[in-house]
Amino acid sequence: FIRSDTEDTKERRKELTNRTKIMADIEEAQRPKECLEDFRRKWFPGLDLIWSSAVDVASDLYYLYTILSLDEDIIAVYVYPLIGVTAISVVLFLLVFFNHCVKAGDPTRDVCCVDPVRRMICPCVGTGTFLSLAEDVLEDIPTIYLTFMIDRHMNGLTQAGILSIALSIFNLVLNAIKMLTPKETVANLRRPLMENT
Repeated sequence: FIRSDTEDTKERRKELTNRTKIMADIEEAQRPKECLEDFRRKWFPGLDLIWSSAVDVASDLYYLYTILSLDEDIIAVYVYPLIGVTAISVVLFLLVFFNHCVKAGDPTRDVCCVDPVRRMICPCVGTGTFLSLAEDVLEDIPTIYLTFMIDRHMNGLTQAGILSIALSIFNLVLNAIKMLTPKETVANLRRPLMENT
């Protein structure tokens, strides 16, 4: 029994159609995974700093609430600066959150500039790094000092004070690690992008 050319052609078309359907099914199955990867690539970098900052702010607000609800006479010279530092803490958290939302998906988010003119003006400090530094200098260090001084005046560290100090130190260390982590240069970033296209 010898097959005609038309039967072979029909069988090849059928096989090609089946392969096309299988490939379409595989692509359809991979779409949610790619979507999840895109979501993770866009929103996850920098999320650790946001959570650290959020928990630090929550502990600062809790400590401030605890201190203001006490009946004890606390030196106002410490309480008013604590209110100011807590307000700065909230503002900086909102700026960090806003910066994260604006820069999400930007491939140059953690990139160091190589342009010598820009480097002279702003020595490779991005917005995220600047906000982390501002958090450390304007919020974490003053909070640690003020919490320690207020609790010392009250004859011992309170639980809210220990929590506030611990989370401020954690946020301070995490910000320092992020700031000291080497950043990709623009030249190195462009090379893989050019190769992929």
